[in-house]
Amino acid sequence: MNAMLGRGKKKVTLPTRPEPPTTAGILEDVKNAPEDDVAFTYFRRRDHGRNISFNIQGLATTTSADPEKHGIMSDSFEEQSSGQVKKPSHISELDLQDDVDGCYEQARTYIELNTRLEKAKTELRRKCEHLEVLGSELTNSIQELKKQTEHS
Repeated sequence: MNAMLGRGKKKVTLPTRPEPPTTAGILEDVKNAPEDDVAFTYFRRRDHGRNISFNIQGLATTTSADPEKHGIMSDSFEEQSSGQVKKPSHISELDLQDDVDGCYEQARTYIELNTRLEKAKTELRRKCEHLEVLGSELTNSIQELKKQTEHS
């Protein structure tokens, strides 16, 4: 029966994958893109009174009322509120460095929290095992007391 089912199968050949673009090609495309290109405006949306946009690394950035705490996609809160978006070619080195530093801090915080969680998991497992031992000892003590009261 399996032989009959296997005869009808045809091997599907997929087309070969195209070569990925070069870095120079990507940078040239970004440089030549118009300001209102969908790549720079597609992900912009309002969320709970804050503007959310995506920087060139694909990371979400939010803008608060404090101009010092804005993402790299705009120079100021007013500019982002007006709907203008800067192309990555117009992003300053300082903004990029701030974003890189922010990503580094997020990664460092994640690693630190992950380490703390691993330690907490180990500690909880140890405490759970200790409680199981105490529970067994308590059960044994109760049984011994019952035997002693029965014999008395």
